[in-house]
Amino acid sequence: MDLLLDAYRFWRVNTLVLLLLIGVSTAFSQDAGHESRHELSEAERTAVINAVVEKLNAYYVYPDVAQRMTKAILAHQANHEYDNVSGGEEFARLLTVHLKAISNDGHLGVDYSATPLQEKAVEEPSAEDIAKFRLSGARNNYGFRKVEKLDGNVGLVQLDSFYPADWIKETALGAMAFLANTDAVIIDLRRNHGFAPDGVLLIESYFFKDETHITDQIDRDADKTRQYWTMPTVPGPSLAGKDLYILTSHDTFSAGEDFAYNVPTAPNHTVSAIISRPRSPLAIPKTQSLIPTGRALAYSQMSPYLLTRRFWLRIFWRSAPH
Repeated sequence: MDLLLDAYRFWRVNTLVLLLLIGVSTAFSQDAGHESRHELSEAERTAVINAVVEKLNAYYVYPDVAQRMTKAILAHQANHEYDNVSGGEEFARLLTVHLKAISNDGHLGVDYSATPLQEKAVEEPSAEDIAKFRLSGARNNYGFRKVEKLDGNVGLVQLDSFYPADWIKETALGAMAFLANTDAVIIDLRRNHGFAPDGVLLIESYFFKDETHITDQIDRDADKTRQYWTMPTVPGPSLAGKDLYILTSHDTFSAGEDFAYNVPTAPNHTVSAIISRPRSPLAIPKTQSLIPTGRALAYSQMSPYLLTRRFWLRIFWRSAPH
C-alpha cells in the first residue's frame, strides 16, 4: 500500500503543478502588463537566496555538493551579481544556472510564479481518487504501448510507464508470454516517465533467475535505508537468460532510469544498453539509491519546496547518476 501511495502522490503532485503552470501561463497571456512586470526588491531576492541555502543544506542528497553550491550562490550575491535582476523568471533562471554549474545536476532548479503560492500538504488519496488514478492508467494500457516480434526472432516491448505491480500483472503476463519464444528482447524505455517502484521491480524480475538484491535506497533526511529485491516468482514465463537490449533517450527518467541501471546487473544476460543522455527534470535529489555494483542514482522527494510566495524548488523525479 505504501508503494501505491507513493505512486499516487507522484501523479497528484505533478498534476497539481502542471495545472499551476498552466494557470500562470494564462495569467501572463491575459494580463502581461501587470503580473508579469512584478519587480523584485532586494529583500525579496535575499529571502529567496536564504531559502535556497537552507533547503539545499537540509535536503540535498550530497551534503558536500550542497555546501559548494550554497557557497557559490552566496559568492555571486556578495559580488552584487543579482543586484540588477528585477524579473522573477530571470532571477530563477540565473539561480538555476549557478546551481547547475557546481552540481552538474539537471534535476536541480528554481522556478518562479507570477501568482503567489501557498504550500499545501498532499492529502492521502480517497478510494475514489485511487479508482480514478487506476482508470487513467488502464486507459493508457498501464504504459504498455507496443509489443511485437521483429525480424530475426527479436521481441520488442515499448513501456512508457511503471504502474503498481498489482495493477499491471495481467498485462505484464500477456506481454512477457508473447516474448517468451524470442531469442532476444528489446525493452524500449525512450518515453518512459516512471511511477510505481513495485511496478519496476515486477518487470525487472522477469530478467532475473533468482531473487536478487538490486538496490538500497538511502534517504538522507529520514536517515533510513530500504532494500529492494527482485521478486522470487513472476506471472507467466521468465525471460532470464535472453539477450537483452535497453533503449533509453533524453526523455527517459525516474523509474525508467532505475530499470536501465538495475537490469544490466542480472547474471546470465548479454545486455546492450543503447543510451543517449537522459532528460534531467528540475528537482532537488533527496535520497540516493545504491546499486550493489557500486553505481548510484539520486532520488527526489515527491513534493515542491516553497521558498517564498513566488519562488519554489520543484522536487519530483529521480536524478541521473551522479
